[in-house]
Amino acid sequence: MAIVIGAVVVLAAPLIVWRERWLHAWQWWQSALFFLGWFCVGIPAVAVSAGAATGDTYAKVAAQNVISHVALARSTPFVRVSAVIVSPSEHATGATLDVPYQGETFDYAVNFAGVTRFGDVLYCQAMVSLYREKAPRRVAAEVSARIRGTCSARS
Repeated sequence: MAIVIGAVVVLAAPLIVWRERWLHAWQWWQSALFFLGWFCVGIPAVAVSAGAATGDTYAKVAAQNVISHVALARSTPFVRVSAVIVSPSEHATGATLDVPYQGETFDYAVNFAGVTRFGDVLYCQAMVSLYREKAPRRVAAEVSARIRGTCSARS
C-alpha cells in the first residue's frame, strides 16, 4: 500500500510544481514538451521502480538453460542436454520461457535429447514447471524448476 501511495505522490509532484510555478511563466509549447517528457520518461520510470521495489520482476529464460541446469544438477544419468523443443503456449516464445511472477507457476511441455554417462542418447518428453516463491518486499524471490516426464532410447 505504501508503494502505491508513494507512486501516486511521485506521479503528481511534477504536475503540482508545474501548475504553481510554470503555468504562467512558460509558453504553451514548453508546457507541451514538459508533459510529453513526463509521460514518456517519468511514468515508465516510476512503474519500473515500483516493480523493483516489490521484488516482482518480469523475466525470460532460455529453455535450454533451465533443462540443462535441472537435469545435470539432479541424480540423472545425463551429462549433456541438447535439442530442446518447447511446445507453443501463451508463456513460451520459441525456446524462451517466461518466468512467473511471485506465487505463480507456469508449465511447459518440452521435448529434448540428452547424452548419458555411457554415451547413449535418450529422447525425452517432459513437463517443465517454473515456480516463483512469494518473498518479502524488496527481496527478489527465487525461481524453482521441476521436470517430470519419460525418456527412451530410439533405435
